[in-house]
Amino acid sequence: MIEKGALWMARFTVFLLLLVESLWLGSSVYFSAFAANELFAQLSENAAAAAVGALFPTYFFLSALFGVLTAFLYYGTASQMSISRRPYKYGLTSAIVGAVFALINLLYMLPHIQQIERAMGPISSAPANMVHTFGMWHGISMLFDLMMMICALLVVITLAFALPLQKR
Repeated sequence: MIEKGALWMARFTVFLLLLVESLWLGSSVYFSAFAANELFAQLSENAAAAAVGALFPTYFFLSALFGVLTAFLYYGTASQMSISRRPYKYGLTSAIVGAVFALINLLYMLPHIQQIERAMGPISSAPANMVHTFGMWHGISMLFDLMMMICALLVVITLAFALPLQKR
């Protein structure tokens, strides 16, 4: 039998895990699927690129933070509760891999893309070779972003299978 204090801590850790995971997956899907697309639909190409470019540092920072927190909380939850080994392994691995993709975007891809943007200037008047280089790096960054979102979704799926349910 789990003592009352330990049970409360386990439930609180699960609450924090679900909150952080929801923020990670929700903000990623919102920014990538809705906000960026809406900005490009409503603003000129240069204005939308500037607006989205201004949001990327915060978005990548939050994605990395939520990914790292999810990995730590997932580990903490599993150590406090009876989670079977296979879902635990998949969930923790997904959280770590997603956090790594977010950190690569934040610490490597973003500074490189910003350097290309500074050299390129406004996209509508940039030379074709600079636009191609920017598009290649941005595409790789968005692929990493998609992989991070898939990892965050896999964490949710493993949580659905891993968390023990009780009959009342």
